[in-house]
Amino acid sequence: MLARAYNTIKQNEGKLSDKDILAIRHFYIDVDPVRPAGTSATDDQHTEALKLISQIKDDLLSAGWPIPSIVGDTGNGGNLIFKVDLPADEKTKALYKRCLESLAHKYDTENQNIDRSVHDPSRITRVLGTFNRKGDEVPESRN
Repeated sequence: MLARAYNTIKQNEGKLSDKDILAIRHFYIDVDPVRPAGTSATDDQHTEALKLISQIKDDLLSAGWPIPSIVGDTGNGGNLIFKVDLPADEKTKALYKRCLESLAHKYDTENQNIDRSVHDPSRITRVLGTFNRKGDEVPESRN
């Protein structure tokens, strides 16, 4: 990938694929409010997503999981990031997918969902700390 854009930023300069990924270094759990596509979460929805991330973290710690490397606020929801060291192969991808599906089965609600699409090794996540809001600010939609 470095040879495609060395020390530069280029838009749509070839797609990253799973075959370009050599190892899985993080297990990422992302919780977002259920809302129309392309819109930001309300303050109440955002708060509820952060509460659910905290509950998931506490439950996983109680079950013997390690302390997550990061407990994050994504702007619309929240996330947990655990350090792992796994090969980027089909077996790991399937395991990751099953873990997310199991967590979703336990924690998804009518208003909050675990993002199951993040199991793909080439899936790009936003840099923590960057502004991540969707749609225009609508004062009456914010609680």
